[in-house]
Amino acid sequence: MGYRFASGGLAVARVTVERFLERVSRLYEQNATASRIEEYARRWLIWVRSGVQRVELTEIVRGLTRNVVNNVSSKAAPLV
Repeated sequence: MGYRFASGGLAVARVTVERFLERVSRLYEQNATASRIEEYARRWLIWVRSGVQRVELTEIVRGLTRNVVNNVSSKAAPLV
């Protein structure tokens, strides 16, 4: 769990990224401060980088952005 073998070597497993995004979403829903979410993300990246030399963050950032946008828009008041 956590990593997968890819053509370029060891990589972060998709389920690992999905669980990270779910956890960030839960923190956001629980009204965690930005610094709390940032600290969680920082610790998660340290853990991920301990197993792989290079981490491509593009997919992670896209997923995080998508989750935050979905959460914000679901909580926003409807436009009249």
